[in-house]
Amino acid sequence: MTSEPARTGKHRHNHDDPEQWRDAAFVGEWVGKDDGRPRDRVQPMRDALAATGYAGDDALDAMDIGAGYGLFASEVLRAFPNATVTLQDVSEPMFEIARERFPDQASHMRFALSDLGTSAWTSEVGGPFDLAVSSIAIHNLYDEARIARVYKDVYGLLKPGGTFINIDHIQRVGGAEAQTRWLRDAGFDQVECIEIARNLARLSAHKAG
Repeated sequence: MTSEPARTGKHRHNHDDPEQWRDAAFVGEWVGKDDGRPRDRVQPMRDALAATGYAGDDALDAMDIGAGYGLFASEVLRAFPNATVTLQDVSEPMFEIARERFPDQASHMRFALSDLGTSAWTSEVGGPFDLAVSSIAIHNLYDEARIARVYKDVYGLLKPGGTFINIDHIQRVGGAEAQTRWLRDAGFDQVECIEIARNLARLSAHKAG
């Protein structure tokens, strides 16, 4: 989740009020609704993680950007049980739900409370990381320059040889051509965009090293 307040126009949603993500009752209701949606995100996450080339027993340092209640972080730990995943989000109530939902993995999770919509979002996350992932989060910035800046930030947080995976509604901001260009401009190579479903794609990128 992000708390950036500058979203406008056709993409603005009622749940974009930044303070709502800090409200436990609102977050609980939102997660309940999210649970009712088709679970079409998990398999793309698993496919993306399988394509990273890391071994299942690697002790990776990983980060989940805009982690929410930790779905992608949990899949990272399913694929790489020896990993440690930093969950970055603006919502402490989301972190509480992550701890409740994934108790067997919680010892491999750390939580970084910061706002992706600000330039200081990286100050709490630590690093560097072998792997950075994100799902249905970064597009919520709804600003091309801010998203391009986040990609540069992610590049800086990765170790040489690191991988970035972003599963998102990229057509809502820029589209595939622009988003892959922003990744290359950030310094990434081996940039790839795979369409998963209507309005959903998987971006992957590599930091040379």
